[in-house]
Amino acid sequence: MPRASKKLLENSVWKQIHSTLVEVISSFDEYKLSGFLSEFFTKEEKTMITKRLALYIMLLSGYSDWQIEDILKVSNETIRTTRTTLGYKSEGFKENLFGWIKPPKKTKGTNRLIKMIELALRAQSDMKARAKLLSGDY
Repeated sequence: MPRASKKLLENSVWKQIHSTLVEVISSFDEYKLSGFLSEFFTKEEKTMITKRLALYIMLLSGYSDWQIEDILKVSNETIRTTRTTLGYKSEGFKENLFGWIKPPKKTKGTNRLIKMIELALRAQSDMKARAKLLSGDY
């Protein structure tokens, strides 16, 4: 797991670095951002961030702890801690995540992540769902 230095930055330095990060990330189109993030983050950081996003979305979507544990391969303690952390997040943060959970009214599809999660749950007992999940065609 990635480790952060225990040496704290001055608040003004932290704000400048954070501002620069937001500026850099928001300057990319989707294709270039994907490539940038692939090279910017380590494998461990990508795993951690991806699982955190999926965990928040699954918790807000009402998935059970055992479903989350089975799909994301995380411990009950991780789920419990994340649920507590999510409780402290702002309503704006949660609303932004809900934007990923609920499809926009203009489209009839569901979010690709939610489709993958639902397919993974069905794949436990359905060979066709398992094959579709493994092919990445969802």
